[in-house]
Amino acid sequence: MIPSFDLLILFLLILVRISAFLAAAPFFSLKNFPTKAKVGLALGITVVLVPLVPAPEAQFSGILHFALAIAKEVMVGLAMGFICTLIFSALSVGGQIIDIKIGFFASQMFDPMTGAQVTIISRFFFLLGIAFLLATNIHHDLIAILAKSFEAVPVTKAAPARELGLLFIRAFADMMVLAIKIAAPIMAVTLAIDVSLGLVGRTAPQMNIFMLGFPLKIVVGIFTLSILVPVMGSIFSGIFELMEKDLLLLLKGLT
Repeated sequence: MIPSFDLLILFLLILVRISAFLAAAPFFSLKNFPTKAKVGLALGITVVLVPLVPAPEAQFSGILHFALAIAKEVMVGLAMGFICTLIFSALSVGGQIIDIKIGFFASQMFDPMTGAQVTIISRFFFLLGIAFLLATNIHHDLIAILAKSFEAVPVTKAAPARELGLLFIRAFADMMVLAIKIAAPIMAVTLAIDVSLGLVGRTAPQMNIFMLGFPLKIVVGIFTLSILVPVMGSIFSGIFELMEKDLLLLLKGLT
């Protein structure tokens, strides 16, 4: 049986990792996600995991040693949350690319959920991704991977490898590729419109092609987007599969 003091230390270490993950992960880190709900969720998960997670083998020699262990758990939780948020950001970046192409980029607004300035389509994709995450119980999978992280990386045993930097770089590259894939149909349509307007401008120089292009791109872009939204589920599934894959690679790199 674990002594009460060691049990308290284990409880704090687990709570720190879970709290750091919830502070950085998508959906859980939203500003309008109630703070009391975050605290309750972190405490609830910790209470469930304490009997299942083995206590640290080494004894802490002092407050500095314990602070280092806390810092390790914070690093693990934040790294896991950052990887999830980085991949999930493909939706917002893809939406921003679409906004640039159809002329919505100038109509930015303040997003109270993230505390940043966002564009219309970017905001729409972000909310659509959150809805898909909740509808398909991906948030349950994220919590399950978080719980399994204590098996892959026991408390106080995190040891970052040099390959972690390459993992973050590759995750960023994957995020940009996914964003371009999301925006590719709109980019192709707007490119065709630009080429067509260029040909019209050459044949009829008296027409104001610049003013004609704005409403045309908006109408055609929104129409194309309305056709694509029903098939966005496959793209969202790919994003969340990549998120889980990168999380597992991250945990391997932390052992």
